[in-house]
Parts: sequence; C-alpha cells; structure tokens
Amino acid sequence: MTLTRTELERVLEGVGPWVRGAAIQQVRAPDRERVYLSVRRPGETRWLLLCAARGLGRLHYVERPPPNPRESLAFQGLLRKELGGVVTQVDRLAGERIVRLTTQRGGVERSLVLEVYGAGGNIVLLDEEDRVLGRAGPARRPGSAARRGEPWVGPEGEGAWVPVEGAGTHGADDVSAELAHRYAAREEDEAVKARLRDAQSRLRGRRKEIQRRLKRQERDLERSGDPEVHRRRASLLQGSFHRMERGRSEVEVTDWEAEGQPTLMLAVDPSREPKEIVAAAFARARRAERARDEAGQRIAESRSALDEVETLLELLGTDPDEAIPLVDELLPTRARQAAARRAAGPRLPYLAFRAPSSHEIRVGRRSRDNDELTFRHSKGNDVWLHARGRPGAHVVIRGPGPSPSPELLIPAAQLALLHSGMKEGDRGEVTWTRVKHVSKPKGSKPGSVVPTQDKVLYVEIEPETLAKLERIEG
Repeated sequence: MTLTRTELERVLEGVGPWVRGAAIQQVRAPDRERVYLSVRRPGETRWLLLCAARGLGRLHYVERPPPNPRESLAFQGLLRKELGGVVTQVDRLAGERIVRLTTQRGGVERSLVLEVYGAGGNIVLLDEEDRVLGRAGPARRPGSAARRGEPWVGPEGEGAWVPVEGAGTHGADDVSAELAHRYAAREEDEAVKARLRDAQSRLRGRRKEIQRRLKRQERDLERSGDPEVHRRRASLLQGSFHRMERGRSEVEVTDWEAEGQPTLMLAVDPSREPKEIVAAAFARARRAERARDEAGQRIAESRSALDEVETLLELLGTDPDEAIPLVDELLPTRARQAAARRAAGPRLPYLAFRAPSSHEIRVGRRSRDNDELTFRHSKGNDVWLHARGRPGAHVVIRGPGPSPSPELLIPAAQLALLHSGMKEGDRGEVTWTRVKHVSKPKGSKPGSVVPTQDKVLYVEIEPETLAKLERIEG
C-alpha cells in the first residue's frame, strides 16, 4: 500500500537533507505516475523516485531508472525544459503526504510537488508563484484540482510547508532498499493488472466496433432488397416489352404465374428506351444478388470475429497469462502499432493500385492527404479525378500518356466514386483533368481544390472492374 505519513517522514529525514544542495542532472518520466530525478553532489550521483501511482505512492532512492520511453510524454519534455539547477529546499505539507522540491537555475525558481494518496496521487510542476505549469496525470481529488496557470492549493487550503530536518546520512539507503524490495512485487502485480485491464479495454472496444459494423451490414443487406423480387419485376417488364413506350412513367403488365393472373402497373423511367429499362431491371436484380451474397459473407465474417472476441474475454477471466498474448496478437497495443509503422517506413498519403495496363492509380486517404497526393506526389501531366459534387478522395493516374484510354479512366473513376461514400452498383459523375489544371484557393479547407479544363465521366461502380486492380502495399 501507499506510504504512511510516518514512513514518508522517515524517508524524508534521510533523503531530504542530502538532496538539498544537490544538482539535478537528468529527468525521466516514463509514465503519468512516476518521475525519476538524477541528483548529484560532488563525487556521488543518486536516482530519486517520485511515484504517485494508486496504492504505490512513495519517494525513495532507486538503483537505476527504467530506460527512456520510445515516445516521451509531454510532461517529461516540460520537466526537462523547466526543472534544473540546484535543489534549494525540500518541504512537506503539514498533516499531508505531500512533498515539495524547490529548484533554482539562472535565478528562476521551480517546484515539483508529489501528492501521495491511497487512491492515486499526482506530480505537479509549479512556477515561482506556485502556479501550475503542468502535471503528470489528470487533476483528481483529493489532490489539487488547479488548472494550468492557476495557483496550486493543498486539499485543506493553503496549509503550512514544513522544512525537512535530519542528518541526511545514507541511512536513507536502508530505508530505500527496504521500500524498493517491498514494492517490487506490488509493482509487478500492478503491471499484470494493468495489462489485464488494457487487454479487456481493447477487446471491449473491438466488440463495440464489430457490433456497430454488424448492424450496418445487416441494414445494407435489408436495403439491397430481395433479388428474387427484382428478377421477377425484370421478367414482367421483359414479357410486356411490346407495351412499353418511351416517355411513359408506367407500364401495364400481366403476372401470368400469379394466381388469378392479375394486371399490375409498374413504374419505369420515362427518359429511357424500353430496352434500356429492361436491361436496367435485370442489372438491378444482379446487383441485389451480389449484394446479398457479399453482405452475407461480410456478416458471417463479423459474427466470427465477434465470437473470437467473446472467447478471449472469457479466457481473460480464467487464464490471463494465456489470453493476454493472444489479445496482443489480435489487437496490437499502440506502442506495437507505432513500432510497426516505424519499421514500415514513412506513411504515404495515398492508397496505390495497379491497373491491368500496369499504370499506377493513387487514392488519397483523407482530406489533408488529398492535398499531399495532388500537389506533392503527382506530376503535371498525371490525370486527376474526383467524384463530382461530393466530398471524397482525390484520385491520380500516374503517367497515363497524351490520351488516357477508357480502360484506365473508368476504373479510376469508379475508385473516385467508391471513396466518396458511394456503394457498388451506384452511378455518378466524375470530373477529370490533368494535375497541372488543379489549383488550391488560398485559405481553403484541406482537400478543397478548383479544377479547370475538366471533363465528366458517368460511370457505375462495378465489382468486376475493381477486382482487376491489384493493391500495391506500402
């Protein structure tokens, strides 16, 4: 458990007088609950730990600190910038487990305050007027809730700071060694619990994500309609082809297969020729069938993924040692994801595909990435495409030559529609021009551009065409 007030006073009697007058050489803050200070007197350097973790709050010497984290916290950067020089005073707040180390460098005074509570404390950096410059973790009660720039106030008001007295001998080493031994097992146990909580949190987040996706997929399946109904409608239109005339918005058909052979009125597009209406009806039936099959497959995959998450959550409750590595493999931690990104090299602002003609087609990932793709990762004679009248990705065809072929333009245009929120089977207009004819107005939003000398394609998103594109990893 956290140090008692008596134990903290005992440590301070040995540590405080030696630290007072020592120079701070290094600062490490590996997490939001611990700060390590390298303090030096002539001929000797020691590491001092300030810990505010729940159930582990304490202050004592340590043999060595943990290595520097790969991604340093902002609080560590603030401490290294502001805290330094010589420790001029070590105080404790009367009646509280709160310690203050005051330093001075170049005439500038700073204070580092350790708040120790059983439920978790904090480490706060103050300026010369005791205003908060920053804190290791979020403000919490019963500690100081002062925001940045506000005066730090103890839990019971101002309180009195009591200078630490004592001989300052290395008798503190025995106390520090005792505390380090006492807390080693607890630190390890807390680390295991933290890993368990993190694994549970990641799995629960994944479960919510899959559940939301599953609901979307089930809605998509419902919206796609029954392919049998669409196919039946197409057959009825085909059987009444002789009755159809361009300009009419409905056609009378006879359902010969239904009981009583009823007569029905079907709505049609008056702007289309009869053969186009029939072809479109059969195409709609085929799309509904593809959508049903694909949605069914996606739903099955989502349900399988959900079952896997539920199984791991259950295993975490019975055998964490076996489950946690499996969770790490399924859902890498942010640190592992960052390491993988570093190993993979710089992130490109676009997805890349290779067309059957071997030309590369690039698709911007996000709004800011669109600007990067168009103005930094493209050449003037590359072809630029964008879904007309819709927010979406910039698409660029690399080196298409003087006359881009339809076999190259159409799949690129379909990618532009697909990455503007449209779905397979939808139709829309796509603007295309050369990259050199695309400009960005000053002050415009990320991804917002103005194309000139542009032309328009009207295409349908066809899975068969997109399937011929090869994804280029990178």
